[in-house]
Amino acid sequence: MRKISLALFGAALLAGGLAARAAAPDTEAVEFYNTTTGHYFLTANASEALGIDDGAAGPGWERTGRSFQVWSMKSAAPADAQPVCRFYSSGANSHFYTASAGECQQLKMLEATERNATGTVKGWGYEGTAFYVQTPTDSGQCPAGTTQIMRIYNNGFATGAGSNHRFVDDAGALTERYPFNPNGSARGVAALCSPDGRHLAIMPHPERSFLTWQCPWLPEEWRKTLPVSPWMRVFQNARRSRTETIENIAK
Repeated sequence: MRKISLALFGAALLAGGLAARAAAPDTEAVEFYNTTTGHYFLTANASEALGIDDGAAGPGWERTGRSFQVWSMKSAAPADAQPVCRFYSSGANSHFYTASAGECQQLKMLEATERNATGTVKGWGYEGTAFYVQTPTDSGQCPAGTTQIMRIYNNGFATGAGSNHRFVDDAGALTERYPFNPNGSARGVAALCSPDGRHLAIMPHPERSFLTWQCPWLPEEWRKTLPVSPWMRVFQNARRSRTETIENIAK
């Protein structure tokens, strides 16, 4: 996780996913983000996570607040749990994870080929098993009681921007992919506001969905209990701010 200055632009969804069991795991995989490189990192090792918090991996790393439950050892995991291989590339200064045995073996072969040819490895070097998870069936279905965890890749190898991966789910995690994020903004940014609150730039159109019936999706309990959609708060806050400003000027 050495520091490198890279700008990452967008992300593309790769086929495949991981299934993190919702019960009986013995640890969790915690996500970090580096504010300097724009890279994400995942670890299920509590000591490693605390070390990153203390700056052992260099500056800029912070927890995103995202995590999912996993098993740290094969002996503690269900019989069908698979090891998640962890690789590191010094050339890309990034990590890669896969629960696919075939993909893991392919990268190990590429590592061996590069090492034999050059004596070193700047591509993906195998670091070991990161943790264990249950994987989807051949039909793509996750086992009962699990949550699908998708793998996001920025196609950095092709663009030269530096490879970067992030793991997210569909339960409110940040996303950069269409249609959930129409413009593919970095880190899922939808709006920007000046520190004093006077200037706001916003991508969504809240005037199109301030009533609950206008929203294509809402939690069912919200439809039953809310008189208006949460987007109404934008207009309420704007009116409140304007009123307070006028009152302050009058004083």
